[in-house]
Amino acid sequence: MLEFYYSFKVNDNFTVPMYLDFISNAGNAVGGVGANADAFAFGIRPTLTF
Repeated sequence: MLEFYYSFKVNDNFTVPMYLDFISNAGNAVGGVGANADAFAFGIRPTLTF
């Protein structure tokens, strides 16, 4: 599993953290269908602070 994370600061009160996950062999299969299945996930979480 690999995770890449970056937090983009728009101004003093607003940030946009983003992440990308990569999972190799996500189904943990040893053989058969989906044995080499990989999975990706992408997320954004805008954050406003006062």
